[in-house]
Amino acid sequence: MNLEIKSKTENPLLHRIEVRAELNFTGSTPSKEAVKKQIAEKTASKPELTIIKEIKTAFGLEKASVLAYVYKDEENMKKIEPKEGKKKKGEGKKPKEEKKEPEKPAEAKGDAKKEETPKKEAKPEAKDDNKEEAKK
Repeated sequence: MNLEIKSKTENPLLHRIEVRAELNFTGSTPSKEAVKKQIAEKTASKPELTIIKEIKTAFGLEKASVLAYVYKDEENMKKIEPKEGKKKKGEGKKPKEEKKEPEKPAEAKGDAKKEETPKKEAKPEAKDDNKEEAKK
């Protein structure tokens, strides 16, 4: 595995160095951990402060482009970088309350439907009254 750094851009606002590199390898694409160690060696930093954002390979080639961020300290890295890992299905949800309260509005809706039914019947009668008045 051969790693060649193409560009280093210092980002003082985010307290990091953005590194773009080209990676030549044989066989399968190297893991993020292996690339992280290589970049840490080339930039004279700790692997714990290096984040690999992407490793892009072209189909059939043993070449990849790498984007990595090298932070100056761990505190800034924790503030900026999102937490790793996927959320589990049950994580982050609040337990549901009892369903006794939602049942009461449902009953009220049922009463409202009963009230609507006579109103619909009253409308045709009103039309008949209007027709009779028009005939007079």
